[in-house]
Parts: sequence; structure tokens; C-alpha cells
Amino acid sequence: MANNDTDFDTDSEFNSDEEAQLEEQNLKRLNELLDDEDDIPGGGISMYPPHLPSIHHSSSYKTLLQTNNSKSGTLAQIDLALSANKILDEKIRKLERDLTVRLKECRDKLEVIQNSAHTYTHNDKNELFRYISCGRPYFKDKLNFPAPDNDDAKMAKSQMYDFSLVISVPGWTMRDKSQFITMMHKISVENRRNEFFAQITNLKRKCGNSNNKKLERDIMVLRKKIDQLAKMPLSQVALPIDQEYDWDMLANKLNRRHTAQEYQSLWKLFFHPSINKNSWSKAEHATLQRIACQNNQQDWDDIALKLNTGRSGYQCFVYYRTNMTNSFTGKKWTNEEITYLKRLIDYFKEDNYIPWGKIAAAMENRTKIQIYNKYLRMIEQRKGRFLPEEDAVILNCVERFGTNFRRMTDFLPGRSMVQIRSRYQVLSKLRVSTVWTVEDDKKLVQIIGNQDSNINFATATQYFPGRNRVKLRTRYITLVKWMKKHPGVSLDHAPRRGARRLNHGYRSNNLNDAIENLKNTLSSAVEVRSKKKKIGKDSPHIELDDGIVVLLVNKLIKEREAEMKKRVTDDVMVLAPDLIISQEQLNLRICVKI
Repeated sequence: MANNDTDFDTDSEFNSDEEAQLEEQNLKRLNELLDDEDDIPGGGISMYPPHLPSIHHSSSYKTLLQTNNSKSGTLAQIDLALSANKILDEKIRKLERDLTVRLKECRDKLEVIQNSAHTYTHNDKNELFRYISCGRPYFKDKLNFPAPDNDDAKMAKSQMYDFSLVISVPGWTMRDKSQFITMMHKISVENRRNEFFAQITNLKRKCGNSNNKKLERDIMVLRKKIDQLAKMPLSQVALPIDQEYDWDMLANKLNRRHTAQEYQSLWKLFFHPSINKNSWSKAEHATLQRIACQNNQQDWDDIALKLNTGRSGYQCFVYYRTNMTNSFTGKKWTNEEITYLKRLIDYFKEDNYIPWGKIAAAMENRTKIQIYNKYLRMIEQRKGRFLPEEDAVILNCVERFGTNFRRMTDFLPGRSMVQIRSRYQVLSKLRVSTVWTVEDDKKLVQIIGNQDSNINFATATQYFPGRNRVKLRTRYITLVKWMKKHPGVSLDHAPRRGARRLNHGYRSNNLNDAIENLKNTLSSAVEVRSKKKKIGKDSPHIELDDGIVVLLVNKLIKEREAEMKKRVTDDVMVLAPDLIISQEQLNLRICVKI
């Protein structure tokens, strides 16, 4: 095709040269005729050569000569017109050939374009214009379609993940927080220093070569502020909460342990100096509860703004979800709730990771702490009293690697971390059980009944030295059940038992021996020891000492109660016969004296 085009171009150039020569010859002939016509007087063209001698003119000869001159002039004009017509005709024919060639070239190009456009249409609709997305996916075919999904994309769409390749997200340790605060202080000091240097530069530019004492004093003040920046606390040098730091630079300086967005969120939600981090007061508690109800528990930033105590929206939300009352707080878990919780855990659980926040959002009547503690109770495979061999394992584990109760679960099959922690608290403090007196019962009922918010036994432990929140909760539930069954009876007759020696295990020589003893005990399936173990002559000295202590404590308690009854004879507290008391409504102010 290329050779044919070259031959065609060569022929066209050769023809154009011949036409140019022919046109030049015709123009010369035409010009010669025009020159000859100008030389002949009368405007005619002479039929005789100029070198012929002149002849005597007669009248007839003149007439003939005029006739010949008129005919020769007409013929000359005809020849001139024919020559001009021929030249014009040749020009028109040449132009026609050029146009024909150009038309053929255009038709060939149009045919090529139409054929190429036909291959891309594929029966698509005729569109005047097309929207093309320049974003993701970045790799597309000629029809603007992305590549088909590979195996990983198909698994992700079907919510099937290879958790062996998932890297756990690091939590916020005390070291992370300390390094973050230290780095924020350094960056804030540097930002303030740059601001002061910029102000000094502007003042020097204004001052110029003149001696302006006022500007010089301002410069000295700024230099003193720069020297004092390193000693200033973070609360004085930190930027306002609505101004941004270079979080990417900060994340790089902290080795990218957390992302830039995590640092930004932690700073603006909690760590900024303008945010109130003190304990929540009762007034704040009541105000937050009222404002949250007015806003239908929505728009926590607006709730924090209305609270006007320096709290962030995140703080208000977390405190409300953790501490505010609802209809199910303090109530026992029903079978339907337990079944629903198991289904949620199975649905959201990813390998060993359980997103408690998502589960708590699906169970609106329970807090995240309640759900987590209930889950720990649900996974307990063994319940009831601890065997002495189990106590020995706990004591040996504490001696070996400290109070790492989660690690202890590997050595105590069937026991949860909560059970082991509670048991260790008993083993480390008491060998003789405490006794609840009538005065203690009245104090407990009054303190719990006067609480404005949820029942919080942890805050009541300060009034009962030597007792933890578990003991307070157990005793309170016992009293409530007893008062419901006996509404008209005084608390003096509430069920209580005297001091008793607690059946504790003892630490063995090493952890391996304790574990081996526990295995032997569990394999032999021994029965649980009796609640009241008798002490004989052959009992160990430790058991004899505990028994003597129990006897003396019970005797002392009985003497004190007898003295109290003698001193106070009319202070008998009973409840109204028709009164029904719940855990939320219990308060000594509704009790009467008779």
C-alpha cells in the first residue's frame, strides 16, 4: 500500500511538470499574438512580412486591403479566444483531477475510521458524551470496566477471611500514653517558639535602622518568653483543640506504633488539657441524665456542650452507657438474654477476638461491662467450692509469676479468671470468715438505699473495712430476699451465721507438685469436703489454732449483741406488712418504728 502511494505521488508530480510546460508554451504564443496585434496600425494583424517593399496604393487596392485587414483581425481574435479557452479548460481539468484524487483519499480515510469505530461499539447505545471515573479502580479495560475479582476479593465479599494473616492491633499501654504526652509537649513548645520568632522578625522589619525603643522592648519580652517555654506545662503551650498538629510527623516520631488518626482522636477526645478528666460528681451525673433524655441519647457533642463542665462528647457517651440506669440494671439475666448473648458472640467472634462494643450495641439493656462479666461466668466449666489442691495451685502460681490470673487458667482447667481472682483475694486475706452483725446490716441497707444512681457496692466498701464489694453484694441480696419473705420482721432476726474456719489449701513445695496433686484429686473424683469439718486430737496445729479463733470470735459477738439489746430496747426496725421493696426502691426512709 505504501509503494502504491509512492508511485501515485511520482506520477502526479510528472504530470504536473508537463502541464506546467504546456501552459507556459500557450502563454508565450498568446503573448506573441497580442504583440503582433499591437504592431499593426488599426489594431489588426498584418498578413505580410515587414521587410516587403511598399507598393503604390490605388483606391481598389485600399478597399481590398481594408477588407483583408478586417478578416485577419477577426481570425486573430478567434485564435486568441480559442487559445484562452484551451488554457482555461486545461486548468479546470487539472483542478478536477486534483479534487477527484482528494475525494478518493477522504473516502478511504472515512472508511477506515468507520470500520475502527464499528469494532468498539459492540451494539452500545449512541451517546453524546460519557462519564469516566478517574478514581478507583485505577486499572480498567477499553470499555471502562475493572478487572474481575480474584480469589481474595471473592472471599472478602463473602465475609470469609484468613485470620492467620491478620495482625492484632496494639492497645494503648501506659508507656504509649506517656511517650505521646511527652512528644506533644515537645511539638507544642516548638510551635510556640516558631510563632515567637516570626513575631520578632516582623518587629525587626518594622523597626528597620531606626532606634525604636518600644519595638526593642517588645523584642526583649518575646525573647524572655522563648527562654521560658521549656519550663511551661503542656496546658499553657498546647494549641487550641480546634487547631491541628502534623499528626503524620508525630506518628513517624513515635515509630508508627499507632496511626495518625488514632493519635488525633485520643488527643481531641481525652488528652487535650482543656478536657475535664476529674471524677464525675453527683451533680454532673444528674444533669447528664436529664440532658441525655431530652436529646433522646443522640448528638453527644451537643450534650457535652449543654453539660458545660469541660467534658467531651466521647466522655459523656461512655459514662452514660456505663453508669446510667436502665430497666434491666441490677436484674438477673434471663434465659432469653443468655441465649441471645451466645448468638451474638458466635456471630461477631473472629477467631479469638470478640468485639464487645458491637455486642453491647446490639443489647441495649446491658452495658459492655455487664456483658463481659457474664461471658466470663458463662465459660466457667466448674462451679462450687475450690478444692485445697486448687488453692495450692493458685498460691504456687502467684509465687512463680505474680498475679497473672489469665495465665493461671492454663493450670486450672474449668476455672475462669474471675473465679481465680476472687479465690486469691480470699486466700490472701482471711482464714476466718467475717460475721455480719445487726448494726452492719442496717448500715448496709441504708447506704445502698440512699444511692442516687445505680447500685454501686464498690463505693460502699469504704464504710466496711475488711469486706470487698462481693461480700457486700452477697449480703445485700440475702437481706432483700429475706425482707420480701418476712415484711413485718425486724432485721435483728435476719439469717446470719457465726465465724467459721475457712477451708483453705496450702502452698506446696513447687508448682509441679501442686498441679500433680490436683490432677490426682480430680481423677479420683473425691467428694467435696463437709462444710463443718470436725477437729480432733490428730488435727494439724494450724487447724487447731483456727478452731480456737472461731470459738473466741463467736463468743465475743454474742456478748456484744447481748449488750446492745440491753442498751437499746425500743429501736426495733420493721417494714410495713403491705410493702413490696425492689433493689432500686429500697430506702430506710420508708421504714417505720414500732
